[in-house]
Amino acid sequence: KLIRIQKKDPPKYLVKERKFEVNALCRVFLGKPGLYVYTLFLFAYVYCALWAYTSVFSSAMARAFPMSSNGDDASGDYTRYAVLFAGVVIPLSCMELEEQIPVQVTLSFCRFIMVVLMVSTGYSCAEEARQLKENTAYQPVPLVRVEGLQQMLPILVFATMYHYSIPGLSAPVADKTQLGLIFRATGVFSGLAYALVGITLSNVFGDAIEQSSNLNWERYTGGTGVWDDETGTMVNVAWWARAISLYVVCFPALDVMSAFPLNAITLGDNIMVMVYGRKIGQVMKDRSKVRLFRLIAAIPPIIMAIFIRQLGEITDIAGTTGFIIIFVFPPLLYLVGRQTAFTRHYSRWTHYSTVLASRKVSAILVGVFGGVIFLYVLTLVIMADA
Repeated sequence: KLIRIQKKDPPKYLVKERKFEVNALCRVFLGKPGLYVYTLFLFAYVYCALWAYTSVFSSAMARAFPMSSNGDDASGDYTRYAVLFAGVVIPLSCMELEEQIPVQVTLSFCRFIMVVLMVSTGYSCAEEARQLKENTAYQPVPLVRVEGLQQMLPILVFATMYHYSIPGLSAPVADKTQLGLIFRATGVFSGLAYALVGITLSNVFGDAIEQSSNLNWERYTGGTGVWDDETGTMVNVAWWARAISLYVVCFPALDVMSAFPLNAITLGDNIMVMVYGRKIGQVMKDRSKVRLFRLIAAIPPIIMAIFIRQLGEITDIAGTTGFIIIFVFPPLLYLVGRQTAFTRHYSRWTHYSTVLASRKVSAILVGVFGGVIFLYVLTLVIMADA
């Protein structure tokens, strides 16, 4: 009599309630050297990100709402708004993500409106700007410019990078089975939105585009109003045009108020993991220590932003370190974790495994790409500065 043995599918592991920061995984799979190297790169990246957020807020608000009587103290206004920014985001950084869910959801909807407004009004905004500058000729920018690669790639990474925050972002999600779908949809939507905004605005503004592109809407009128020679400004501008101008100029400044605490919380928690190691589960229950490390993460970047205000220089540094964080460490952790699971007779598949990504060859290709592109961009940035 033949006995048919049915082969069981391997178990697919699922994220549970306990949160593991990425550098905690580095400590488990890569040892202390991996923990220290990852935390060093994360420290550099997040500090630059928080630095950039402060710069964006202070620059936008100083131009939209100057505090000085004649608007001629731009440097002083920038500093004052940086201090105001600190007064809001530092307390938020000491709160937990679960307490910020309503704010984050509302701002996500506002970001969608921002993209729609910039794309739909970009052409008219650019035409108005050229007319105000005595019909300055349109200077187009090339679709491809290889010598600008070292500037584009770090900014691209900086704009789309949230990987190091995935443990913290996953924690409040009730149905953990949907995490894969959520993050894939996030990546696709943000990529399409950035591509749409980037291609559209570079095409309509040409070389007149600002480093913070939303600042091009500072004098947007929507084709309404007339020029007043006495005041040197447009008067009788329609209310809806003023509303669009105010929203586009000021929303990014308000938006970074939500992004700043997310990053500060992540960095503070990762520093705690590096300092306390295996004791992190007990230490995280001590709210005073948690707040201390989040203050260490939040305060210095604001101080640095007061003294160095060039957004391009900041994103160059941040994006360059980001290549290691998103392209090297995840595949490295996957490869070591996969081998560990095989050695200990655990399943190598999780609920989030995919046919294409969850393969050894895919991890190796991504890791090699990240290392090569990091060295390439770093070399170009150093040569450009020299």
